[in-house]
Formats: sequence, structure tokens, C-alpha cells
Amino acid sequence: MNALFYVNWEKESVREIVSAWVDAAGRHGIKPVFLRGEQAKTEAFASSLQYTDHPESGRIALVLTFGGAGTLIRALDKYAGLGCPFLGVNLGRMGFLLEADKGQPDAALDAIAHNRSYIEKRMMLQLLTGKEQRKTALAMNEVSISRGMSQRMIAMDVFCDHQPVEHYIADGVILSTPTGSTAYSLAAGGPIVMPDVECILINPICPHTLTSRPIILSREKTVEVILNMKEERKGSILSVDGETVCSLENGDRITVMRAESSAQLVRFRMDDNFFTLIKDKLSVKTL
Repeated sequence: MNALFYVNWEKESVREIVSAWVDAAGRHGIKPVFLRGEQAKTEAFASSLQYTDHPESGRIALVLTFGGAGTLIRALDKYAGLGCPFLGVNLGRMGFLLEADKGQPDAALDAIAHNRSYIEKRMMLQLLTGKEQRKTALAMNEVSISRGMSQRMIAMDVFCDHQPVEHYIADGVILSTPTGSTAYSLAAGGPIVMPDVECILINPICPHTLTSRPIILSREKTVEVILNMKEERKGSILSVDGETVCSLENGDRITVMRAESSAQLVRFRMDDNFFTLIKDKLSVKTL
């Protein structure tokens, strides 16, 4: 089994941690694969590793991410199309989606090698942009359109399957997955959606009206957002999972739909309670 090691090399003590996981992988019949540009970083603790320029479906059976939840999300955005499961090794703080403890590589890899784990699938979004509406990105959490550095609100027309939904005057709009409902969308006042309720959440950011509220759509729907301002205004930004994709101009159209690829997350504990996890990770206090 080949496993792609996707590493946030900025994390403290990451080389020692990754080295321990490389050694453990060998003990469990798993062959580590790194991106070729990381060869200089890995030669310090291993001399005979596999490297690849472009991970390919069928050659990678598992992706291990080392970092925080953001590292796992970036890996999913890039490589969910491989069709293999992802295991997040927690080197961060919150670790909302991360399943493995950094200090227990043998326990995690032994569970995978001996089928004591299961796969949890989560819906992702597909982003289409430009006049030709090309597929440009996958989103694990959300696609967002915002006013960027501008101090002025932007105006947007939102459509569901070509039917008008709302004309928003706001700081922006968030198109979220159920997973993303506990991320940026939650901070913008959106509802929490359980991961197994596949849907698309439309959430305006600071709308300038009392009637604009979050809307939950079926997963089969296609959402279009068109910037529609009375005057040309610079600075609007299109982002995917917190990473800027491009700047936007008046009249630009963004289309979002359910992606064909799903996020496949390795899980070890089938009895985890979603609501307990929410309280623990988001520090929600009970009365």
C-alpha cells in the first residue's frame, strides 16, 4: 500500500513526528510517498523514500496529512479526486476533522492495516468560474465571495437552478457544505448541519436587510452567484476554504454544485457523538 504523506513543514517538531510515522509505516507494510519538491526536507531522516510530481489514482491508497485541520482541508481540496481515504494526524490545536494522535503512529496504522477502521464520506463542492464555466476547484468547507479590502458592501444576485433566490447587498456570501457549517459559515451566523445531511448552505455575510437569512438547499441543486452592482467596484474576492482564488469584477458569475468526489475520512471510533464533539471543539457550554 502506497501512502502519500502531505506535510505542513512549518509545524513545530514536524520532522521528528513524520520520521516516526515513516518508520511505523514500514512496520505495517505501508510505503510512504512524498511530493518531489520535499526531497531535501525528508533526506535528513530517510534515504530511500518514494517521490512523485503528481499523485495518481490507483497508485495512492491512503493520504496521511500532518498539521492542523487546515492542512487536511488543503489536501482534500487538491487530492480528493484520487478516490482514497484520508487520515489527519493532529499537529494543530482544534483538530476538528483529525482522527490520529501524532504520538501513536503504530496504533493508527495497525488499525488501518487490520481493518479496524471505517470510512466516513463527506460531501464536497465543485466550483466553476469564467465565461466558459470551467471546473477550477473543490471545496471541503465553503466557497465564499467577499468585498475583500473594500469598505463598501457588494451586490449579488443568487440563483438556484436558474431560478432567482435573492438579491443580496452584503459583505459577501458563503456557499457551504455541511462540514463547512461549523467553520466560516458558523462565524457568520449560519446554522450547524450534521455531516450526513448532504446539502448546500447559502449564508449572506452581514446583509443590509433584516429579511436575508441562511437558506439550505438540496445537494442536487446548482447555485449561481452574479455580481450585480450599479457601479464598477474593485476589490471583491473569490475564496475556497479560506484561500484566495481570484479577484472579481462586476458581472462575474460563479457556479457551485455538489462535487462528484467525496471526502473519505478514516475513522476509528464509531460511537463518537457529533454534538459532544461540537461542544468539545467549539467550547460550547451547557446550561
